[in-house]
Amino acid sequence: MLAAAHCVGSSSGGSSSSDGGSGATTTTTTTTSNNNGASTTPSHSPFLHFTLHSPNYSAPPSTHTISSQSSSFTETQEPLNSHPSLQSPSATVSLTCSTLWAWKDPVSPHLAARESRAAVLKFPAGAGGRGEGGEGAEGEDAGGAEGGEEGKGERAEARDAALVDAVRSSIGCNRSSSSDSSGRDSRSNSSSSSRWVLIETAGGVASPAPSGTLQADLYRPLRLPCILVGDGRLGGISVTVAAVDSLSGRGYDVAAVVVCGDEEGRLDNADYLKTYLKPRGIPVVSLPALPSPPPESDSTSSSSPSSSSSSSSSSSSSSLFSPTSSPTSSTTPPFQSSSYSTLNPNLLHWLGKAEGSFQELVLVLEQYHGERLRALEQAAERAHEILWWPFTQHGMVGVEDVTVIDSRAGENFSVFRPNRTELQKEVRTEPGKEARLEEWFDGCASWWTQGPGPLLQAELSREIGSAMARYGHVMFPENTHALALEAAELLLKGVGKGWASRVFFSDNGSTAIEVALKMAFRSFCARNGIGGEADSAAAGAGSNPTASQHPDLKVIALTGSYHGDTLAAMHAQSPSPYTSFQQQPWYGGKGVFIDPPTVEYSQGQWRVILPPLLSSSSPTTPHLFFSSCTDVFHTQRDSSPLAHHYHSYIHQQLKPYLLPSASSSGGPSGAPSGVSSGGSAGGPSATLLPAAMAAALIIEPVLHGAGGMVMIDPLFQRTLVSFCRSHSIPVIFDEVFAGCWRLGSQSAADLLGCSPDIACYAKLLTGGMIPLAATLASASVFDSFYGSSKLDALLHGHSYTAHPAGCAAACVALKALSDPARNPNLLPNGSQLKELWDPSLVEQISNCPSIQRVLAIGTVFVAELKTDGAGYGSTAAKGLLARLRHHGIYARPLGNVVYLMCGPFTPPAACSRLLRTLLALLE
Repeated sequence: MLAAAHCVGSSSGGSSSSDGGSGATTTTTTTTSNNNGASTTPSHSPFLHFTLHSPNYSAPPSTHTISSQSSSFTETQEPLNSHPSLQSPSATVSLTCSTLWAWKDPVSPHLAARESRAAVLKFPAGAGGRGEGGEGAEGEDAGGAEGGEEGKGERAEARDAALVDAVRSSIGCNRSSSSDSSGRDSRSNSSSSSRWVLIETAGGVASPAPSGTLQADLYRPLRLPCILVGDGRLGGISVTVAAVDSLSGRGYDVAAVVVCGDEEGRLDNADYLKTYLKPRGIPVVSLPALPSPPPESDSTSSSSPSSSSSSSSSSSSSSLFSPTSSPTSSTTPPFQSSSYSTLNPNLLHWLGKAEGSFQELVLVLEQYHGERLRALEQAAERAHEILWWPFTQHGMVGVEDVTVIDSRAGENFSVFRPNRTELQKEVRTEPGKEARLEEWFDGCASWWTQGPGPLLQAELSREIGSAMARYGHVMFPENTHALALEAAELLLKGVGKGWASRVFFSDNGSTAIEVALKMAFRSFCARNGIGGEADSAAAGAGSNPTASQHPDLKVIALTGSYHGDTLAAMHAQSPSPYTSFQQQPWYGGKGVFIDPPTVEYSQGQWRVILPPLLSSSSPTTPHLFFSSCTDVFHTQRDSSPLAHHYHSYIHQQLKPYLLPSASSSGGPSGAPSGVSSGGSAGGPSATLLPAAMAAALIIEPVLHGAGGMVMIDPLFQRTLVSFCRSHSIPVIFDEVFAGCWRLGSQSAADLLGCSPDIACYAKLLTGGMIPLAATLASASVFDSFYGSSKLDALLHGHSYTAHPAGCAAACVALKALSDPARNPNLLPNGSQLKELWDPSLVEQISNCPSIQRVLAIGTVFVAELKTDGAGYGSTAAKGLLARLRHHGIYARPLGNVVYLMCGPFTPPAACSRLLRTLLALLE
């Protein structure tokens, strides 16, 4: 739903008190229409309401039910006339207040949930229809009071999601007075009425929710704009500014700040806040000082929240508000109709004084809402006119194809949809789904970068902001800072454990590959006595040796691999649509490219597919079929006939590019004509070297990403790594995509069962929040650059090397991903994720007639469509992708390959929902 404002603070409604109280989550809906059917304010506008400070007014017992359990729900509708904010003498207001959840004791909700052992888990039908009955959970689940840390985290996450869903559904129910038999809201009256929805929470911005989650974090998936009701007392400026920063830092829009004056009229907090917040574009509305609450002795016991009863229908004269049974004349002056007759006289007088401020506030909200709506409506056309999108053929994209993303919370986009098609209406039948803002699951993990849920996203944002405030940016060569040190240590203890000794930071995956190639080539030359002091001396003199004096260093790579868009990275990959003359005229393919065997799952069976040069002489077929993915990775295969077959195939492909053995006086038979070695100490000084030699191996371990989400036979990659090691060829693992738990293990090296000399990480390294990459290297690789001349150093870097913001995000993400208390998907051994994709659903999809192959590994699910025009340029998936998006799943294909990607924290149930949707669309 498109939100107009997110209301924070105020003393009206609910049962909030100055100490946070036991205030319930409450929705207040104001529906406005005039006698000619024209709307007087923008329609469907929700607010969220926190409290910084308010007098301890009691909630009227006739409008709210306070229960010892967490499932109370009462609704009262009150027709009012001549409300001063309507600016129309013929307008009518219908006010609906609904208390979704409350507890008996006037304490913070997390304490109330814990002490009453009643947590928000089940919901009555009126509160969103997401449960049966009204009882809260008892025992160990109540308030997370008992059980292990992992279990408490999972339960808290489930409670938070359920509560937010209930609020979302409640907003949908309040949008109209009737619904059809399917449960969808009727919109027959939407043209003649407008609605402002206030969602009041129990407490302030940083008050705990029942689960213990801060309320600002709890409601962040809704991202409703805010009106912050600040504090006019001494110290209130500090409290209000902190609340604004807290909300802004979590991605909320603060539409306005409302501040009540102090009783003595000396502080003028509102005036200062107007000046302070003006550069940030946040308007401040001042209200008169609130009157003091009525004396305790004047109140009846029934007006106290702790003694409220759903059966009570009376109210004392000290109550804030008591509904009347019938509307009054529309000509009655403001605040003098019978609807207001039971207000406390002091409060009635205050309302009259504040009338102008409330009218100003309404105008501010209308202006904010209108500007926000216009910006969203114009975004697609503006983007279409001025942006140049990556990997996009603009001739195939119209304005209507542009996806406007308003925000992100965890794995979900909030997508603006200005015009709904009949297809969209057909597939969205749940209440609340007819809104302008739709929640879409980011099924491609925003180019494989994303993983955090909403709470980790908030934590990452805070740490990034803290790093920026502390450091800004600092130059890195010969320097260090705490965040770079911690990030490097975490990498060496994690993905680099047992083999890496150094960390080189850069800004993105492709740059990390460039660094890795430089490292590998130098290491190869140092191991084999190529180049050396003579080259350093020549470089110092401003000259370079001619090409004829040096061999042509080649990189061994697999056909179909992809290592980035920068020039050297593209030279290290085989010819493809990405390297064509149209895309890269300088491409030379400086590699020895080997066609690898692949693995696919089709019709319930795992199978190795051999390339043509291997298939003609392959061993018997039993070595090519497997009953499980685990069997495919098993190291027992290393002694199979297929392993020997792979070794022979690799040797045949690489033989012309290998250095001769130390005992040989010349190149191997059939090698190209060679050149002499540079003659450094320890090298084959008099040996004739091949003109082109294999000097590095680079692979995407296990899974080729941009090459079509193709799984490479782990046995083949292990055999290739072993072969290169035996010939002193440095090994690079490109784990930009596969690393940091993307494939279900901390490193894809864990899946292969072998380690590299150099490895590259990015994307999930920072939880996907901010660009950062790291190239890890072994001690021997580092030593090849160590010396007494700067010209022997690794002369590579960029201005923002080890940027503190990226390092801060990496520290948080790496620790959270590997922490069983925070990542419920980790198996007990802590080395792998549990199965996220339901095997039975995977098998059903593999049996669909339109499917060529499927793959489910770690956080990745792949389905290749059968088509005549396969490949990256295929449009075969276009129709399926449109249907997925209409069902709230954002997906982007690789030609005829459709993939879904979750995060390492995603509940398996969410993955199952994705698969069931895909299966239904395929059938």
